[in-house]
Amino acid sequence: MFFRAFLLESLEKRRSSALAARAVHLQRHLRGLFWRRRFLSQRASAVQIQTARRMLRPQSQYARKRRAALVISSSRRGMQARKLARLLRVTVRIQAHVRAFLSRRRTARLRRFVCATRIQAGARRLSSLRRFRSLRKAALRLQSFQRMIAQRRHSRRDLADKKEEATLSTQIA
Repeated sequence: MFFRAFLLESLEKRRSSALAARAVHLQRHLRGLFWRRRFLSQRASAVQIQTARRMLRPQSQYARKRRAALVISSSRRGMQARKLARLLRVTVRIQAHVRAFLSRRRTARLRRFVCATRIQAGARRLSSLRRFRSLRKAALRLQSFQRMIAQRRHSRRDLADKKEEATLSTQIA
């Protein structure tokens, strides 16, 4: 196509101004998109920071309250454990005293029983000894009586023999 010199220039100007306007429009939209994305990113970051900040404060309060509750409950459990330990110590002492008392009573009974057994054994020994001595005395009396009787017989025989010898010797003489 053939254009006149001034016409082509005006068309070129219009075209370049239209291209410049479109380029400006496109740049504007791209810058707007860039800045919008940056703004949205910053806003999301701010929201996350605010969320974290809002979450951090109650969390720290909760942690503080939880630590306080743990301290209170542990001190309460400690008090209960100490009270139970005291009670157990007292119970153990009472049991020890009762066992000692029962042991002493059992030992006293055993001693009395042993003493009674010794006394009974001594009494039985004495009665057995007396009985043995009386039986031995009786046996000795019986033996001496038997020996006496045997001796008397023997002496009578000897006497009779001597008398007979004497009569025989007198007769012989």
